[in-house]
Amino acid sequence: MTILRLMTLSAAALAAGCVSLLPETQPPSPRYALTAPSPTLEGPVVTSGVAVARPTSLAALDTAAVAVVRGGHRIAYRSGLEWSDRAPRLLQTMIVRTLENTEKFPNAGRRGDAAGADYRLMTDIRHFEEVDDDRREAYVSLRVALHDARTGRIAGAMVIEEREAFTGGPDELIAAFDAANKRAMARIAQFVQETAA
Repeated sequence: MTILRLMTLSAAALAAGCVSLLPETQPPSPRYALTAPSPTLEGPVVTSGVAVARPTSLAALDTAAVAVVRGGHRIAYRSGLEWSDRAPRLLQTMIVRTLENTEKFPNAGRRGDAAGADYRLMTDIRHFEEVDDDRREAYVSLRVALHDARTGRIAGAMVIEEREAFTGGPDELIAAFDAANKRAMARIAQFVQETAA
């Protein structure tokens, strides 16, 4: 019995020693979410089905890292700052939630959830970054196109650009992104309503 107890204590001490030799893990970086607006739209409810496709983007923006552009061309990423999802999926979620929040699009959803939709909303992310030049700002630029799902023809398209200047650190940067994104999402909702109605 004594030998068994000694072996158990030795094994426990050895395991404790092994664990203490492992490197300490760093806590995960904070992740930031955006807020979908609830714009008030005049006009009729759009009963047509609208399938929101996952946006396309350059590979440099298809990431959860917060991009920053300096000198107009060089793309880097903010250390320790990440979105709650990759930018295309994050913006797809924002578009769907914004359409839902208006209560004007009862048949809107993600492309996979909207079987038999009348329209497909295609979005290309042109800019979704901090611009760090003479003036620091969050810059959101999206090309949206509403395609007739039956014919494949483009019913309407437009480029939406929103910028929000800021000073300060990460919290102010994320707040600027949130403000620019809310305006862009509200404009998308209005565009879809006017085009699909």
